[in-house]
Amino acid sequence: TGESSNAKIHPNPTKGQLHLSTEIQGGVSVQVFDILGRSVMGTKLGADDIRKLDISHLNQGQYFVTLQFDDGTFESHKIFKRD
Repeated sequence: TGESSNAKIHPNPTKGQLHLSTEIQGGVSVQVFDILGRSVMGTKLGADDIRKLDISHLNQGQYFVTLQFDDGTFESHKIFKRD
């Protein structure tokens, strides 16, 4: 929920490349939603993956990134995409 955040997404705002930093081990499912709640992107990052997310193809604006970790916890982050 972002209040007890286990992850950091940076830089924010971004022009396209986001980095995910987390202390939680294991994989993470990533969903990106636009401000209307529509899913515009989703991916699964394994424990050994470099935790980068390329949103350069998305239009400029505000998005919500929802992270669901393998341990069942989840949280959401507001991000801004700039051109």
